Amino acid sequence: MAGRELLVHITCVVGALVVYDVALGVFDIAPGSSAGVMARGMAAIGALGGLTQVVLAVRQSGDVPVRARWRYVIALIAAVGGLTVVSVMVEPSPGSWVGPVLIGWLLVVVGVYLAVEIRAGYRESIGQ
Repeated sequence: MAGRELLVHITCVVGALVVYDVALGVFDIAPGSSAGVMARGMAAIGALGGLTQVVLAVRQSGDVPVRARWRYVIALIAAVGGLTVVSVMVEPSPGSWVGPVLIGWLLVVVGVYLAVEIRAGYRESIGQ
């Protein structure tokens, strides 16, 4: 039997991808345009579990602490949002600085997220 969290996750992921597809068709947005890239970024946040974590945090249900869910959502928005904003603002070209900057941004976001999660886990283990 599938757990409740899994069903919420599947519903949110499929919903995010359907909304993305419908938005491109209804508003006649080209996937490579700035609006298309922004829509893809929002769909990626939903598909990577951001929407699921928000739903479960608001409901305060599941095995994962609510604060950990919000930390994940913030890290996901920072990572995907940063990539999306740079992709919209800069036209990449061969030998461009965009690739290394985006990789650096992802490494910083993941590093900060892991440091915050490690600190939160430690503080929880000692009862603070």
